[in-house]
Amino acid sequence: MSKQVQEVLCNLIITGDEVDRCYSAKALGKLKNIQAIPNLIQCLRDEDVDVAIDAAEALGNIGDSTAIPALLESLTNDPDGEVKTAVVEALSKIDSPETITPLLQIAETNPENIIWDETNEWNAWWDMQLLAVKVLGTKKIPEAVPIFSAILTDEDSQDIESEILTALAQIGGTGEELLIERLTTGTPKQRRRAATALGLSKSSASRKALALALADKNVEVRIAAIHSLGKQNATPYLDIILRFLNDPEPQMRQAVIEIVISLSTPEQLIPLLSDSNPTVKTTVLKALYDTEIPRKSLEIIRSCLTDKNNNVVAATALLLANLQDQSILIPLLQILSDTNRDVILRSQIATALGMLGNLEVVNILTWAIGDKKQTVRLAALNALMQLEALDLDNPTQAITPLEVIIATLKGNTVAPTITQEPETTQETSPDSENSSNPEDSPVNNHPPQSTIEAITQSNQEVTVDKGSTELLQNPELEDVQEYMTIAQKNINLGEHLFVEQQIDIATDVRYLSANILGNSDKPEAITALIEVLNDADLKLRLEAITALGHIAKRSPNIEALTNAIEEIINNLKIDNMRLVCIRTLGYLGGQNTVLFNYLQDAEPSIRVQVINSLVNVDTKHADKFIQLLQDVDINVRQAAAEMLVKLKYTDAIGAMIDSVFTVDGAIARHIGKNLAVLNAEQSITQLLQKLEEVPNSSYRRFVIEMLEEVMLKERA
Repeated sequence: MSKQVQEVLCNLIITGDEVDRCYSAKALGKLKNIQAIPNLIQCLRDEDVDVAIDAAEALGNIGDSTAIPALLESLTNDPDGEVKTAVVEALSKIDSPETITPLLQIAETNPENIIWDETNEWNAWWDMQLLAVKVLGTKKIPEAVPIFSAILTDEDSQDIESEILTALAQIGGTGEELLIERLTTGTPKQRRRAATALGLSKSSASRKALALALADKNVEVRIAAIHSLGKQNATPYLDIILRFLNDPEPQMRQAVIEIVISLSTPEQLIPLLSDSNPTVKTTVLKALYDTEIPRKSLEIIRSCLTDKNNNVVAATALLLANLQDQSILIPLLQILSDTNRDVILRSQIATALGMLGNLEVVNILTWAIGDKKQTVRLAALNALMQLEALDLDNPTQAITPLEVIIATLKGNTVAPTITQEPETTQETSPDSENSSNPEDSPVNNHPPQSTIEAITQSNQEVTVDKGSTELLQNPELEDVQEYMTIAQKNINLGEHLFVEQQIDIATDVRYLSANILGNSDKPEAITALIEVLNDADLKLRLEAITALGHIAKRSPNIEALTNAIEEIINNLKIDNMRLVCIRTLGYLGGQNTVLFNYLQDAEPSIRVQVINSLVNVDTKHADKFIQLLQDVDINVRQAAAEMLVKLKYTDAIGAMIDSVFTVDGAIARHIGKNLAVLNAEQSITQLLQKLEEVPNSSYRRFVIEMLEEVMLKERA
């Protein structure tokens, strides 16, 4: 069958018009058909420039050395710059020593007979030269070094310095020596580029030169050198690299950190948390995220919670929360409750509180659900869902995180609850007798915490239980009192804000809650979402149906989901709801009868979604999809073709081929891939027949593209 395709394409190269010749040449090249080389060589001399270019590209893709003489002849004699460029690219793809000399010549000399573009502003040789430089570097040709050196010193040459330096590094030897010389004696720009290129070298000489460049007066050179050392096996130079953690430039210190993260220990990074530059501190904190941190370093990290930079504070909170450091609970509560703090910071603090795995934070998160800023509201809801996913055991908690989210979905105001103050006890660890220093306590110890003051919305009063009142009178707990003061001020401020925007915030919280509940597989979450499917707010219904879709996609066998089907079908009657309803019904499965009613919907996106949502379709419905192969919308035609492939309905091959000619043939390659999956042999037979039937080269182009895709898929 492949021989037959080859013969047809080769014949088109001879008998067809320029479109036939172009597309046949391209296809033969992609199919790497060696037998087509004589025909392609003939096309190198074609009067149509596009045909000659496509023939050169095809010969390069085939990669056979027998084409080199013909390619060199075109390189020498064809005056068209685009053809010459295509020939150089073809030569670069052929693995043969015969290509080296012409590539060296192209890198060094502008061909005499080349034609500039019509504006006389661009010489195609510049493209050819750049191609040659890259190939000679990749092939590691030492003879190219003197040529590259001459280009670098030629003031009239094009600016391809970076590419030449990269090629020199790839070549190594004398090329690397030239790079090291420029790194030592060049201008700052030359030194920086040389340092960057040496990152590709693997020799000890290059590493030594880069290590010395760390002392360069120019910070950009130092940064380039440190990055290049990072690309190599720089472990022997770790001590030297670490010295530059004290570099006066913060950009350099940050670059050093990025390199030493994989080479050094947390103990070597912790001192940088006292750096004056917040970016350096943030980088260190993020680098420590997945490392084992010594106990003695925790207090240094905790001190960063009071940093003036919000990024530093957020990174600290997330790091310590990941370590389950319960000692940061009250500082985080203080930050979240301060509505004057940065919104992004407060949202990240809410995320950290969810990571802590402590149900004591449910109160503050419940309060934060009503925050003025949506970013904070969403983060608080996400944090509550994260706590719910941890399935924590705390019988004293009056309301669970999931119950809070469900209540907000229903539009109910949830007042944060008051829990009894736990008795203060001193936990002892196995090594407590040998360690009295607080810095040596294990990260996962849960120090006794007070019951945090309830923070409520609107005009509700703040109440304090007896245990909390006694605790607040303890002068040693000044941080708790400070928190309470801040919280009360923010409640007073919040009363006014919430009253003015209560409707908008409350409505938005319902939307967000519906979205968040899509992350829960618990029956009560599903039931709550189903209950709002007939709510007066259509957007809330939309969010709930979308959430149910997420649950069904993730866990389609949950029995409670079946209770949603009837209400979702009822919502199908609403125009703006159809798409999400159809998608969710598809995830729920077993709803083909309902979905078929929307295959002819006026909206193309609905038709596509219906096709994608159908499951376990019987072949008796194949005609429905064959009809859709002539749909005016390209996406519908593609989806219909994919469904016929799923059905393994080979009788649709002819219709799939014909669908390509609808409108503009834009789906030719997409259909070709589908035909290859459905049945390659039958598809090729019908495509060859179609090639003879279509009236002109524009149509033959589409058939050739389909043939090409089928053949490529079959060979793979």
